[in-house]
Amino acid sequence: MYKVKKFFQKIKRVFQFIPIAWNDEDWDYDYLLELIKFKCEKMRSYFRKSNILCEKDSKEIIVGLNRTLFYIECYRNPEILYKNRYGEFKLNVGYRSEPCENGCYRMISINKDTKEDLTPEEDEKYSEYLKKRMDLEQESWNTIFKTISEEGQKWWD
Repeated sequence: MYKVKKFFQKIKRVFQFIPIAWNDEDWDYDYLLELIKFKCEKMRSYFRKSNILCEKDSKEIIVGLNRTLFYIECYRNPEILYKNRYGEFKLNVGYRSEPCENGCYRMISINKDTKEDLTPEEDEKYSEYLKKRMDLEQESWNTIFKTISEEGQKWWD
């Protein structure tokens, strides 16, 4: 009876992975994060329901899983950490393209409110904003894998 139940659990698990596998691209590491997110959410759910570990140990595991899930979200949307640390970025930036002589196009940053190219001051402010966002993205990436490296081996029952 146990083997039959386990068999159907495994079939169910295969179907749960289908959306992730379907959208996967070999060249895009975002799907690695999607897979890690999926596994962390399943483990978190398990440790919330399970009473196989003492409450203190389960809570410690859930804290690490939550940290990993939070930073996956922050990696995908660094604006979360940016707003938290620096407040909302007020400049409404868009882009226009300009043809080059080789047939390619050059992207020009514009102020969407004025419909004009960014002023030198706006361009500097926007460059600083982009650098901070990239730093926050890197911090998120590092935190995801640091947490997994330091705590991931505890995430089992």
